Amino acid sequence: MRLGIAKLKEKLKQLPSLTGSTEKSSKILNFEEIDGYRQKTADANRYVLKRESFKKGFSSAEQEALVIAWLIEKKRVTLSAAIQGHPTPEPRAQFTWPDGERRRSIEIVWLLKQPQPQKKEKAKKKGKEQEKTAAKKSK
Repeated sequence: MRLGIAKLKEKLKQLPSLTGSTEKSSKILNFEEIDGYRQKTADANRYVLKRESFKKGFSSAEQEALVIAWLIEKKRVTLSAAIQGHPTPEPRAQFTWPDGERRRSIEIVWLLKQPQPQKKEKAKKKGKEQEKTAAKKSK
């Protein structure tokens, strides 16, 4: 599975980036020929990859299934709507690309690391508690 995840990350890094307006990007990029694209938002990197290109990136169907399961577990893949009688979640199969075409593809959303103010607040509280304990001991 680790090898499959590493291959996927490498593939995602190689995708062309949509910058500025999607209208400009759709004129510059030929979406028929590329494997996918990436978009950076304020809180995440969004990757849309053609399904066939996604499948080709793995050495076996088992490796692909393991990576998909990992993406689902980590909530990094857009899932299809739940279908009655189909208990297992599956990645959504089609997306509308910036050129207006619907293509069989997979969407992966990788959240950007955000600074965690909680850790700083906990450290401040811990420091204040230690000061209070030291002050009590000195009395």
